[in-house]
Amino acid sequence: MEDKQNMDKKSKRHYCGSGKFTLVIGSFLFSFLFLLSYPYFIDCPANYFKRKAVLIFANFDTEYSKKLDLGNTWIKDVPESIYELKKLEYLDLSNNPFNKLSEKISQLSNLKVLLLNKESVPSIFFEDPYYRHGFDEIPKGIFNLKKLERLDLSSNRIHIIPLEIRNLTNLRKLILKENDILIYPELFRGLNKLELLDLRGNYITKDKKNKLSSLLPDCKILFDED
Repeated sequence: MEDKQNMDKKSKRHYCGSGKFTLVIGSFLFSFLFLLSYPYFIDCPANYFKRKAVLIFANFDTEYSKKLDLGNTWIKDVPESIYELKKLEYLDLSNNPFNKLSEKISQLSNLKVLLLNKESVPSIFFEDPYYRHGFDEIPKGIFNLKKLERLDLSSNRIHIIPLEIRNLTNLRKLILKENDILIYPELFRGLNKLELLDLRGNYITKDKKNKLSSLLPDCKILFDED
C-alpha cells in the first residue's frame, strides 16, 4: 500500500515537472515565432541574419543577384554594396527607417521594380513611428532608371512630383498613395505605358481628376472617393 502511495507521489512530481518544462519550452517557441512573424516591432536577431545572408548571397550569381528583398529589416542606411549589383531587377527596401537614397541608385540600370513604401509599422508601438518620416521628395537617381516598370513610394511625405518623372517611360505601375502631393496632371504626359496610377490619400480636385483621366485613357487611376 505504501509502495503504491510512493509511486503515486513520484508520478505527480514527474507530471508537474514535465508540465513546467513544457510550459517553458512552449513560451520560448511562442516568443521566437512572434519575433519572426513581426520583425518590425524591434530590430531582432531575425532581421540581422536576414540582412547579412541576403547581402552575402547577392554578390554571387544566384537569384539574389536579380531580386533583393530587404523590406522590414530596419536598415538605417542603404548598404553601398547594393549599388554594385548590376544585374538587379527587383529591389525591396520598404518599411525601413531611412529617408535618403544615394544617386548611385541610378547605377542599377536593369532595375524594373523598386519598393520604397513605408506603411506597415503600427503607430501604437512607437511614439514617433518612422513610416511618417519617409522621403519628402522622390530621390533624384530614380529618374535615370530607364527600365523601371513599378515604383512604390506610398506613405512617404512627398509634396511635389518633378518634371523628370517623364524620363520613366517604361513605368507600368506608379504607387503614390498616402502622400501630400500637389498634383499637376501635365507631368504625367508621355507615360503611355502606365497601367496603374494610385493617388489615393492625396488631395486632388475634380478638374484635375478629369484631366488625368483624359491624359491617361488606358491607365487605371485610383482616387479617393468624393
